[in-house]
Amino acid sequence: MAEAPAPAPKPAPAPPSNAPRGMASGSFDELIHPFMMDSVENFQFNEDGPPQMNVPGFSFDGIGSAGLDSDGLFQASLGTWKEGGSKSLEDVLATVRKRTRPVGAEAERRRTRGQTAEARKGRRRKKTPDIDEEDLRAAEALSRRREGMQSAQRRKKMYVDFLKQHHGDSTNEEDLPPKKKASTKRKVELDTTDVHEASLRRALILNFLKYRSATEVNEEKWRDLVADDFQLLLPREPYRVAFGTAVTPNTQRITGLEQLLDDTKSIGALAEMIRARCWRLKQLDAKARQVRVQKAQDEASKALEGSDDTAKARAVVHAAKEQLACVSEDLNANAFSSIKVVYACNAREILVAGPLLMCAWRFETSGLRRVGFPSEVSVSGMLKARFREDEGSTKLHRIELAFDCMAVMQQLNAHGLLDVAAIAQAAATARKREAEDAKHKPPPRKRTKARKKAGEAPGALDAQAALQAKQRQQQLLAQCMPYVANYSYKLALLRHRQNHENNGADLTPEQRSQLLAAAAAARPAAAPAPSLTPQQLLLLQQQQLFGRQPGYSSPYAPPAPAPLLPVGAPPPVNPAAAQMMAAYFAQVAAQAQARGPPAPAGAAPVEAEPAPAPAAS
Repeated sequence: MAEAPAPAPKPAPAPPSNAPRGMASGSFDELIHPFMMDSVENFQFNEDGPPQMNVPGFSFDGIGSAGLDSDGLFQASLGTWKEGGSKSLEDVLATVRKRTRPVGAEAERRRTRGQTAEARKGRRRKKTPDIDEEDLRAAEALSRRREGMQSAQRRKKMYVDFLKQHHGDSTNEEDLPPKKKASTKRKVELDTTDVHEASLRRALILNFLKYRSATEVNEEKWRDLVADDFQLLLPREPYRVAFGTAVTPNTQRITGLEQLLDDTKSIGALAEMIRARCWRLKQLDAKARQVRVQKAQDEASKALEGSDDTAKARAVVHAAKEQLACVSEDLNANAFSSIKVVYACNAREILVAGPLLMCAWRFETSGLRRVGFPSEVSVSGMLKARFREDEGSTKLHRIELAFDCMAVMQQLNAHGLLDVAAIAQAAATARKREAEDAKHKPPPRKRTKARKKAGEAPGALDAQAALQAKQRQQQLLAQCMPYVANYSYKLALLRHRQNHENNGADLTPEQRSQLLAAAAAARPAAAPAPSLTPQQLLLLQQQQLFGRQPGYSSPYAPPAPAPLLPVGAPPPVNPAAAQMMAAYFAQVAAQAQARGPPAPAGAAPVEAEPAPAPAAS
């Protein structure tokens, strides 16, 4: 049975009002006894609130709160608990915060201090931080390292795709990559590594040709394949814009990634030119076919009016054939948009020996036969590549392409797909852009300016070489003009027939005679024909037959013999040399005239004997 609580002790009498307030009298135990939690007689428990203290005049710190609590915080809080007993701890803390809020000068000082701190923080944020060169170099190195890691991941994916494509589904041991024989001095792991490097280099070459076929202009993808000092040597191709520098009159060198991207764009421009020419030629052929269909229908209608059954049947069949051929000809723009140029290479024919690689490749068009051309434009060539020999580097350092560019030129000309005007316009645009880039190019650094005076001489040589290269390109374009003039035999024949049929058809006989008389009067007088030897006449007929310029010489034909000059004609000389010789002869003649005739000798001059008279017949 629980003990009954002890009766509450009687409160001590209050001290007189005039007595000074201080610490309560008695020992420490007497002072702390009313606040011990195990003495339940001094606390009144309530279910709705915290325990209430029955002894007034004391605070929880043991100090009398009757007159010392000037703000009345504890009295108000205790009074609230005593009155309602339902206030929570959050309400009490909110009341304490309201009553302890600074007022007056203290509040102004705190507000000003906060605004000043925010202003200082804003100024510190707007101030540009001082970047140390070491930190900047470290950041650049980190960026390069990150780009290198991303490039390595892309190259790894490229290598895996190559293995999947060429060796993934192969069950025969011959289809797998060749393995070297393990020697006694080297370990097997090194041989395996060499095999993987060879496969990776094959994948890089295949992607190099693939990017040129697809006109890839993404710089990051090209950086995965080639080094920064990459060089590409290839023949000068007169059917597209050439970039880089001329090493020889017929060889072009492309250096760096920027020129490689320009050359790739030039291949895309070649494909666009082929598509545009195909569309134009097919439009002209469609118009000519419609004319032939209309003509065949007119002939059939005339034949049906006659009485010859054989002629009627022949005319009707011919008109039906022309109509069927015209209907089957479809000018679909999608068919022309699928025309492209492709670099093809067989991965099994790629030879790798250390940093060197060689393979055979083929450049061809795709889609010309689908739109009605008799054949595709194609040429075969060889590729020689060298990779960087740095440790851990498998990027391309140098590539040399060898092929017959004039064969491509002749095939394009035979199909009528060559547009020299467009090529010349694109070349002029490229030169203008290069000039603008050179104008806006930032100045070189100080270390490049510190050169010797002797190093300034190659600048003039480079300018002279560029001028010679430009002249050679103009000569190549001029040599292509005869091909362009006769770009299509069918179109030329059609044009000749149209001109022959419509020549003066809408003119009266009087107008035609007046035009002929005016043309004869305006025609200049013909110069007398020079006397030519049979060899010269044969050479002139050959030039007129093939439509070539007099100075043209085929690189595939043996050298022609020098043309024979007429008897008595002086040999051709240099104009400058002829001028110097004329000046020398004039000076000699002036000196001889100044000296006068030579003095007579001691003996009398011998008189000239008269010529013998002709014998009488």
